[in-house]
Amino acid sequence: MAKKPFRYTTEKEGKGAHEKVSMIREAGATYMAAREAEVHVGPQGRLVIPAKLRELLGLSPGDSLRARAEDGRLVFEKRDHVLARLKDRFKAVPKDVTLVDALIEERRAEARRERSS
Repeated sequence: MAKKPFRYTTEKEGKGAHEKVSMIREAGATYMAAREAEVHVGPQGRLVIPAKLRELLGLSPGDSLRARAEDGRLVFEKRDHVLARLKDRFKAVPKDVTLVDALIEERRAEARRERSS
């Protein structure tokens, strides 16, 4: 009989960061479900990403991240993740269609409708 999955959450503090780790244990294996860390804004607006998060995300010194505000959150992403997300968003667009031409045609049609009314 397989063990029922369960969620385990632990919190620990150290070196100016508060870390929360959620684990899921299923069939004898443990998986990391989420990692959170509380960070503090420094005097010049600087943030330090805790080592465990840097390791989990594969961040190295010198890496560039894109930052954006989203639904009251500050989101950082690696450039290649942003590009992959955008490619996924537009993958349904046929190769022979340019979005610029489609936009221009849409605006021209809208202008024609406005003139004729």
